[in-house]
Amino acid sequence: MINEAVLKALQSRMRKLTMAGINAAARAEELRAAIEESEAAIEAAAEEEAAALRENDKAVAEVKALADYIENLVRGGEDQALVTVLKEELAELESQQREAAQRLERLRAHTQALRDALKSNAGELASVEQRHRQINDQAMKLREHIEKVVHRESDARARG
Repeated sequence: MINEAVLKALQSRMRKLTMAGINAAARAEELRAAIEESEAAIEAAAEEEAAALRENDKAVAEVKALADYIENLVRGGEDQALVTVLKEELAELESQQREAAQRLERLRAHTQALRDALKSNAGELASVEQRHRQINDQAMKLREHIEKVVHRESDARARG
C-alpha cells in the first residue's frame, strides 16, 4: 500500500508541473507576439532607413555637384563675389548632408537594436519552448506513474 503522504507529494508535484507548463506556454505566446511586432518594426525601420539612404545619397550628390561647379568657376577666374555666395550655399548643403548622414546612422542603429531584440526574443523563445517540452514530458511521466500507483492500490484493495 502506498503511503498517503507519498500520493499527496506526487499530486502536489503534478500541480506544480501543470502550473509551470501553463506559465511556459504563456511566456512562449508573449515571445511569439514580441517577435511578430519586432519583425513588423524591422520591416518599417528598413523602409525608413532606405528612404534616409536615398536622401543622404541625393544630398551627397548635390554637395559634390555644387563643389565641382565652384571649383570650375574658381579655375575659370569668375568673380570672387559669386564664388563666395556659392560657397555659402555649399556650406548649407554640406550641413544638410551631415544631418541626413546622422539621421541615417540613427536609423541604422535603431534597426540594429530591433534586430538584436528579435534575436534575443527568438533565443529566449527556443529556450522556453524546450523547457515547456521538458515540463510536459515530466508531467506525462508523473501522470502515468500516479495512474499506475492508484491502479495498483485499487487492485490491492479489491483483492484484499
